[in-house]
Amino acid sequence: MSKAASPRIRNPFKSLLLSEVSTRCRCCIDVSGSYFIINTLGILFTAALLFLFPITIVQVLLGFVILAQLWSAKRTFYLYQKIQYALSDVKTGMLHLLKQQLALILDFIKLEERLTIFVLPFALAGGFIAGGLSRSQKSVTEFFAEPTIQIGILVTLILFIPIFYFLTKWINRLLFGHHTESLKQMIQSLENHTETG
Repeated sequence: MSKAASPRIRNPFKSLLLSEVSTRCRCCIDVSGSYFIINTLGILFTAALLFLFPITIVQVLLGFVILAQLWSAKRTFYLYQKIQYALSDVKTGMLHLLKQQLALILDFIKLEERLTIFVLPFALAGGFIAGGLSRSQKSVTEFFAEPTIQIGILVTLILFIPIFYFLTKWINRLLFGHHTESLKQMIQSLENHTETG
């Protein structure tokens, strides 16, 4: 009789976890879809800036930003598809599904943090140079010859990169922190449940 009762205890537990994971993962899918749309708009905006500032160094810096945004959009879409596939794959075990979801979300968070560190300097420098050149009406060499400009770019990078990096980490914690913690707890409870059951 205990053997017959055992599946009844496990099935409601698994179905509850599955509905919880499914709801939370769909929320993450919505967030990553929104990120993809915002990123695409950022690409279009940056491309428009290329035509507004026909200065070679600014175009090179903004071109790098566009390439990074395209790579980010491709990677985000890839992660989005993997999350969708994992949720639709009924054959996948619950524990494997939870671990896969956690890994995908952590990949997405790392992607955003890396982009902040590696792309932001180019975007900031491009914006600083474009703004400075358009106001000063000087050539690029005259503009960079001024020590205040060199110090200004350096100070801008030193100040804003850590600020935006920690802001990115905070936003990721706000968006995904609760979900990743719940996934970790569910994984642990499922592992404990399979060890005892």
